[in-house]
Amino acid sequence: MAKRKRLSPAAALSPQAAPAPDAKASPFPSPSIAPPPIAQVSAQAASTAALSELSDMVTEARTTGRLLEALPLDAIEMHHILRDRMGMYGEELEVLIASLRSRGQSTPIEVTPLPDQPGRYGLISGYRRMAALRKLAEEDPAFGTVKAQVISHGSAQAAYVAMVEENEVRVDLSPYERAHMVVRALENGLFSDEKDALQTLYEHVTRSKRSRIKALMPLVRALGDSLRHPAHLSERMGLALVKAVTADAALGVRLRDLLAAQAEVSPGEEAALMERVLTDKPVLQSQVEAAAEQAKEAKELAEAPVVKPRRPQVSFEPNKGLLQVTGADDALFEAVKRLVRDFDDDFVE
Repeated sequence: MAKRKRLSPAAALSPQAAPAPDAKASPFPSPSIAPPPIAQVSAQAASTAALSELSDMVTEARTTGRLLEALPLDAIEMHHILRDRMGMYGEELEVLIASLRSRGQSTPIEVTPLPDQPGRYGLISGYRRMAALRKLAEEDPAFGTVKAQVISHGSAQAAYVAMVEENEVRVDLSPYERAHMVVRALENGLFSDEKDALQTLYEHVTRSKRSRIKALMPLVRALGDSLRHPAHLSERMGLALVKAVTADAALGVRLRDLLAAQAEVSPGEEAALMERVLTDKPVLQSQVEAAAEQAKEAKELAEAPVVKPRRPQVSFEPNKGLLQVTGADDALFEAVKRLVRDFDDDFVE
């Protein structure tokens, strides 16, 4: 019977190549055995695809605002757009500062990249948080960054809409502040007319609320930024003032001058001033003049040089009978006259 030919290489049966009977098989391939080229190409392609997918996910998350970044406070332009919240009140700001100091920032701000300034961002929402963090950073450098959502809005109009929508949810804006936002957006040419601005900026509010916002726009045009506490101006007071300034075009100018002439004033004092204007319009001009005069006198007094009084000095020349007093004030002068009068009954002033 013919022997069958062995198909396996003879070297495989050599003692050197055969594994020891008690040797444990390694689960890993021998490092000396290189993987086939096709396997290397496949592995590299898979790695590249995974990195590309991860990059796309990060880009998409950043674009849609789902990625939070820690940005330096100095890299953010706070006045990138007009703000609809017009006032920053001391007590409110101090409460926010205390909260951030004790618990940190829980709600991120929203910013948009500035195309002409690489590495810098324009603030869309979160003005109060930024103001509070800047105050804290002056005390502690640990507050030098802010958690932010970076979103590319694509246009100034879209940025305004985003800011308004965010504040409609988070901040209780007054009717005057809402109207102020519409007027300023129109002045900056972001919308074609009032209807376009109102429907775009306040798309999700009721029609009646948009109507009330529109009704206050003449007052905004008359008073501008002269109100110290616009958030405290009631809708009733605002509508009454609209009626007054519409009937008397010069009233808005006089009222703006009166407000500008006031020193520090509380929300209650400003509201009381508005009431007096409505009930006693004829005396408004005199009020403006009186307030302006008081402000002028206060400024002159503050700027006046401080003259230190000189100590009185007395000299007497017996041969000439000359008594000379220097550095005297009115009180000392009157005292000397009384002394002379007591000494000589015939003394004539």
